[in-house]
Amino acid sequence: MPAVPSFFCLPHAAQLDLLESLTRASLSEYYGLDGAAVRMEVQRYEDNAVWRVTPPGRSSFVARLSVRDGRPAHQQFSEMRWLESLATSRTVAVPEPVTTVGGRYVVPVEVPGHDELSTLALLRWLPGTAEPPLPPARCGAADGLRDRSPARARRDGAVAGV
Repeated sequence: MPAVPSFFCLPHAAQLDLLESLTRASLSEYYGLDGAAVRMEVQRYEDNAVWRVTPPGRSSFVARLSVRDGRPAHQQFSEMRWLESLATSRTVAVPEPVTTVGGRYVVPVEVPGHDELSTLALLRWLPGTAEPPLPPARCGAADGLRDRSPARARRDGAVAGV
């Protein structure tokens, strides 16, 4: 049997095609959706591959496949429980997690040529308009963390080296 090439050696478009194929199969296997029939619109692909998933005649979902250095499944489970709690409270609009046919929030997805297990979570699509992503040079400015030097950390009262 020929060796499987490293996932990260594949071109970006080939990675995304493979991840979409695996996500479609997982939607069928775990969520009872017809993975072949859903419309999938990629929203973003960096550490996570994120699609808007629309089954024929149904409301949309968000499929998030965590691929690179993602949080472990137990942390994602905790995130889904937290989102579910917020969604139930109706105090803030958040995408509500969707459980699998078996009642799980997060499912494993094995990506050929990748050395760690990826995880898939499905959430209900939250209508609205998102701000476009900031260009990389502006990201630090947006969160106030552009200058992460030890001198700045000491001046701001943060623990240096963290």
